[in-house]
Amino acid sequence: MKCGISPPYTRIDTVFPKGIGGFVAAAFLLRLSLIGSEFVSELGGETKNPGRLIPLVMGTSLVLVTLLYVGIAIVATGVLPLEEVAGKNLAAVARIIFPPGLYVAFVAGGIMLSLVTSLNAIFAWCTRGLYMATEDGWLPEPLAAKNRFGIPYIFLSLFFVVGITPILTGMSLAYVTILGNAVGIVFGLFPVVALYNLSNRRPEAYANAPFKLPIWATKVLPILAVAIYAFGMYLSRHFIGVGGFATLIIYAALVLAYAFWREPVVNAQMGKAVAL
Repeated sequence: MKCGISPPYTRIDTVFPKGIGGFVAAAFLLRLSLIGSEFVSELGGETKNPGRLIPLVMGTSLVLVTLLYVGIAIVATGVLPLEEVAGKNLAAVARIIFPPGLYVAFVAGGIMLSLVTSLNAIFAWCTRGLYMATEDGWLPEPLAAKNRFGIPYIFLSLFFVVGITPILTGMSLAYVTILGNAVGIVFGLFPVVALYNLSNRRPEAYANAPFKLPIWATKVLPILAVAIYAFGMYLSRHFIGVGGFATLIIYAALVLAYAFWREPVVNAQMGKAVAL
């Protein structure tokens, strides 16, 4: 039996069937599969020694999940001829290699695993940022109201409305994924810009951080991240369409305008907190 890498994996036209641009566009889309490590920071207020543990967890989980995805991708594309699995999910391979009963258990188990891991995690972190923004004064305080179980039900209801809207409007899963990724970039730019300005605007916070990058890295990496975001958006322009881009631009403009309008309230509130 001859072992080794199948010849198709060594051909450029197979590895990059739609060129480097198509590969980068796919990587841009798969960002959604790796953002779990990013949102660990949302639970910083409930973590012991977050300055040390959160960077450690982010880096470790990112490496482990990446290795896991690479392993799954090798299985998904290496068991059957590449032409038979291109553009299909792992269930297509599972249907061939598993008996019917095990195939059903595999698919059902995957769904259940998603419900108890990813979905549960989303419920845990999705309201944290908005709740903290309310405490800092960026959002009206009544929005952070909690029920008797300590759940900020207004924010959670807003996420429910956002989540069910694509279903009610008949959007395709592919369109929701790409547009959602684009909207997520708007949120992603805030910590990127904050990192760029950290050493200049908050030198004491930078100096006291248990984990910190060199100053040159806090300048170079944000610029690189913005460039990657911009390139990914450019590659997605045809799929998102004019309407999607117009919605995204209007959304970003409204968020930016609101931030400038609300900033005096936040500064006043922070000033009172420092005085106390």
